[in-house]
Amino acid sequence: MTPVSFLSPAFLWAAPLALAPFLIHLLFLSRARKLPFSDLTFLREVYRRVMPRSRLMQWLTLLVRCLLLLFLILGFSRPVLHWAQAPSKGAAADEGGVDVVILLDASYSMGYVYQGKAKFLWAQRSALEILKQLGDGDRSLVMTFSDRLESASGDFTSRREDLKAFVEKAAVNLRPTDLAPALEAAYSALSKSRASNKAIAVLSDNAAHAFRNLPEGKLGEALAAFDPKVKLAGLAWEDSPKNVYVGEVRLAAADGGGAKNTLLAELRTSGAVEPYAEIKWWLNGRLLARERAPIKAAARNEASYRLPEAPGGAGTGDRPGGERGRLLAGKVELQKDALKLDDARYFAYKLQSAPRVLCAGNNFFLKRAFGTDTLALFQADFVDPRRLDEVDLKRYEALLLSGWRDMSAETAARIKNFVHQGGGLWLYFLPGDVREKDMRLWEDVLPGILSAIPRRSKLSGLVLAEQMPGGLRGRLAWDGFELQNVEVRQFYHLEPVEGTAVWLKSQDEALLASRPYGAGKVILWTSALDPSWTNLPMKPVFTAWLLGGLSHLSNFNPEEKSESIFYGEAFIRPWAPGARSPKRAEVESPSGKRYAVVPEGGQIQFFQTDELGLYRLRVDDETSAFAVNLNPAGGESRLERQDPLPWPSLRLHMLAEDWKAFLYGRPLRNACVGLVLFLFLAEMALTYKKS
Repeated sequence: MTPVSFLSPAFLWAAPLALAPFLIHLLFLSRARKLPFSDLTFLREVYRRVMPRSRLMQWLTLLVRCLLLLFLILGFSRPVLHWAQAPSKGAAADEGGVDVVILLDASYSMGYVYQGKAKFLWAQRSALEILKQLGDGDRSLVMTFSDRLESASGDFTSRREDLKAFVEKAAVNLRPTDLAPALEAAYSALSKSRASNKAIAVLSDNAAHAFRNLPEGKLGEALAAFDPKVKLAGLAWEDSPKNVYVGEVRLAAADGGGAKNTLLAELRTSGAVEPYAEIKWWLNGRLLARERAPIKAAARNEASYRLPEAPGGAGTGDRPGGERGRLLAGKVELQKDALKLDDARYFAYKLQSAPRVLCAGNNFFLKRAFGTDTLALFQADFVDPRRLDEVDLKRYEALLLSGWRDMSAETAARIKNFVHQGGGLWLYFLPGDVREKDMRLWEDVLPGILSAIPRRSKLSGLVLAEQMPGGLRGRLAWDGFELQNVEVRQFYHLEPVEGTAVWLKSQDEALLASRPYGAGKVILWTSALDPSWTNLPMKPVFTAWLLGGLSHLSNFNPEEKSESIFYGEAFIRPWAPGARSPKRAEVESPSGKRYAVVPEGGQIQFFQTDELGLYRLRVDDETSAFAVNLNPAGGESRLERQDPLPWPSLRLHMLAEDWKAFLYGRPLRNACVGLVLFLFLAEMALTYKKS
């Protein structure tokens, strides 16, 4: 006989109540009274014919009412028809027991608070309940996972205490979710099992992003080790999760132009969120502002904050060609919601202050160019070339020099020393001849050998030379202008020397070339910035031409540099070519832990990024920072659930009952409910009286 068990056996104590209709019938049964009557001959005949049918209907009605109550009580006691009986005590798994793999989701979305506790804690409790319900001969294996298999309890075992200790020790990490690797590992483990009954329990929040590698729930197509004979079930949740989180923080210019002095925070949503979000702006450990930002579900939301004029920060060295600037480090923080981990986004930007440039020569086109928004990033001073000896060159990152005819050897030596220590020098000509002795004075600096007199030959169109470094070529983007419309009518012929990079040429004539000199750089324009020599200063490319060259000479990147990485990634900080290697480096984590880092290979590498927040980096006497954030690419903050699920559900508050029914048999409660309905209709039919 097929065994049957009850998931809620306490209700069976009410089974005697099924006899209530029969007892009521007996209690209220009354004997007929005798009354004098004339003749009963015809009544006895009618009674003899009608009485058997009436008694049959009466007893059938009593039976139906008793059965109705009985099946109603059985429905509440949840009977289960067993097709796989739980093993007896001492039976081995390969003798009819069960091998179960419990997959415990440890991704950071499991930190979502549900009914006062994180979903991970509910999942832990569910894992312990499943272990408790297994028979003595059943074995289990527990695995924790995120977008990878995090850890496993070992091999299949029936030692409940070991498995319990493993589950209780598990914790949420900061990685996203992907169910495919975990299911693959579970099916692979069960493929080596000889148990007659195998099962997998997925204890996850069922977020849709976790199924991105399981298209349409077709497990057999996505998993190499998939076995249709293995039973698969997972937790079910009754909530509708909602979440507001910070997706990105970036620097922008107010009104779309000028200096980048505004923080923009992208606010993303999941589910039916409130119309406003509380937001705090932090910079360098100080709360700058608190506001309510309007948000809309399923829309792009953005909040902004304009930085104060002097935000503070850490400066760096002031040697020529070095990196000057300030550090912007802080966070954008939302009011804590059910998922707290993504309510803050950290940022760190290393901004270079405007480099100072000295122009030796009173050129009209240069003055006009430095007055544009494009070159407003540079602070330009103009000086007569004959007064260069009175200027402290250490205050500048680059020098544009045109009047170098009849320059003294002492002044030239000062300029060479400035470049050798890391400064930048841009040489060009004034209309008129430069004598051969002037050429000899600069021959160790020039990127080639110059002709003694200028050539008067019309060159039409400029071409970007292949010798320009690829990264610099993309950064300058001069080819976005009409270089073919630039003409050069007079120039000095240049024979490049070794180490020279030709940037611009026309008809095989090198017009713009660069070479390193010590720790600095030199650029030579073989023509003048005068309309009689070239129309370059009157073309749109001129300001971009100056911006690119000066950025190269001063090591200045007009774009902000975001010092932000994702959790678990390595932080790498290279130093500029030619710069001295740091003697020591130290990283301080958000929790205050300090790590000594050995600079090597031209860079600093730090791998212990296992905390979210701002890390302080000290390199010699310079202090900076970098931010570590959650990676939004995995969609972990989007909590919309997968629907439908590719497996049966285990209700959180009825887990023990649902697990027994799933693992060992088929529930009969629905059949009991159906019988109750049928018996109710039968009772109505039996008691129906025709008018």
